[in-house]
Amino acid sequence: MQTIIKLAEEFPWIMAPASLIAAMVVISVFVIGVRIFKEEGKMMVALPILVLTLWAMVMYTIIN
Repeated sequence: MQTIIKLAEEFPWIMAPASLIAAMVVISVFVIGVRIFKEEGKMMVALPILVLTLWAMVMYTIIN
């Protein structure tokens, strides 16, 4: 956990908004792709990835 905190401290503040925007774009493209193909198997793969991504974003926000 200390390593994550040290890494977050070294992350330039100017890159934080750019990283969030890039993450939201990637997630949006991924969700659109899943909606186009609407197969249950793909949703079973996509949802855990989305949940883990959101969890990582929340943890990053809490740490900072």
